Formats: sequence, structure tokens, C-alpha cells
Amino acid sequence: MEGRLFLNYPEWQDTADTLHLLLQMGGKVKLARSIDPFKWRHLRLYLTPDGLTTGLIPGDRSPFYILYNFRRHFVLLRNLMDETASIPLQNGLSVARFYRHLNRSLEAIGSPTTIDTAPGSFYNPLPFDRDTRHCAYNRSAVGIWFKNLSFASSALTRFLKPYRHSIHYPAYYYSTMKLSCYLFYGLPDTSGGDMVLEQALEWGFYELGFYPGDIRLPDSAFFRISCPPAREGKLLKSARPGKDSLLTLREIYTAPDPVQSVIAFGRAGLAPLRPEA
Repeated sequence: MEGRLFLNYPEWQDTADTLHLLLQMGGKVKLARSIDPFKWRHLRLYLTPDGLTTGLIPGDRSPFYILYNFRRHFVLLRNLMDETASIPLQNGLSVARFYRHLNRSLEAIGSPTTIDTAPGSFYNPLPFDRDTRHCAYNRSAVGIWFKNLSFASSALTRFLKPYRHSIHYPAYYYSTMKLSCYLFYGLPDTSGGDMVLEQALEWGFYELGFYPGDIRLPDSAFFRISCPPAREGKLLKSARPGKDSLLTLREIYTAPDPVQSVIAFGRAGLAPLRPEA
């Protein structure tokens, strides 16, 4: 894997699946301790120069954060009293063992937390505390994936720059393993009916993001999803994000200007909405 720019999902499936589940546990700790998860927008992980972090989470003894460090390959828990606990990330560490380590670490910093042990958006789920199947951790593969996340974050931020709408900068959605940015415009839907539409979408919704692939979509790719305005200023109750459009990393990294190719791809899906300089 040395020198590779990207990996498609089948090339690192064992590690990708394990990583997906380990990150979900940190996200679920944030979810369990969050107040009023309105529209779920704050339940994301954020990119740092070293990895992904939950950001500050309310704690019992003190607020704390969880950092997944993919440069030195460990998970750090630290609270505002500077109490810390860490978990090494290494090949052979099963999801079940990590779950036990995470619980002990949360207790050590004074914030024991009960989470839902059922994985979300996963094709062969086992409860975290019983999953000894997923235990692969290839440092080289994780490093390539993290570089792709960093590239994606930079490109998506550049894409958002000209727009003066309600925007959400790139962040990692732990349940689906995607890093996305959003544009929201128009009025919220108040027609009732679908809970996800009522809570997560607005009258105009556009998502541009990066996804490392899965068993149905093997290519690492950027994607775009839009939910266009419907009649009379409201979303139709049957509305759903439109069919995904994809631009693979292979296409992006062979382009003369990879960042500009992502920007052009994103703008092509927003033809009705012009950037405002």
C-alpha cells in the first residue's frame, strides 16, 4: 500500500469495517450525552491534524472529548480537569475488547456512559460487546484513508466559500462513514408526516461529500445528493434526497486540478443555485 493515493473498499474491507465500528462507539457516547439532538447536526465528528474528535461532550465530573489519533494510532479521552485515558489502536484489537476499554476509560475520567451497542448503517451487525469478528487494523490503510479525508475537507471547504446560504462545514458522520458538507436554503418544511424530513431537511437541501465505499459501492468517491424545492414552498411528503451522483477518487486524482474537479462536480449539482461572491 506504500505510495498509494487511495484505496477502494475491497482493498481494505476488514480494516474499514473495524474502523467504522470503533468510530461509531465514540459517536454514540456523544449521542448519549447530547442535549436535544435537534436535527442531529451536532452529532458529528470533526477533523483535526491528527484524526477525528467528538468535540467537547458534557460529562459527570467534567466535560471531556474523545480523539481518534490516526497519526500515532491511539484513542485519547481527556476532560477539562486534565484527567486522561488512552486506548492503543492495533491489529488484533476486536470491537468487543475496544468496547470494554472504552467503558473503563470513561469511568477513569469520571463519566461512565451507557450507549446503544447496536451498530448503525452496517451490513452484518453484531452488538459491540459481542463482536470479536472485526479486529483488523492496518496502519498504512488507515493513513491513506485519513489523507483522503483531509483532502476532502479542504476541497469541500473551497466549494462552500462562494455561497451565502445556511451552510455546514465538512464533518464526519460516524454512522455512515462519510465526510460531508451541506447547503440549506429556503423555509423549513412544516407539512408533517416523515420524521426525518421534518427534523433533518429543509425546503432546499444539498449535500456534497466523500465516502470510502462499501459492499454495494466499492469505489472511493465523492457524491452529491439534493432534495429540491417542491410545490407551494413545501417538501412533498414522499420527497427523498435524489439519486446519488458519483465522482471516483480515481477520476479526481488523474485530473489536472483535483480540488477544482471536486468543486466543478459539486457546482454541477447546484445549477439552480448560483454562488454569491
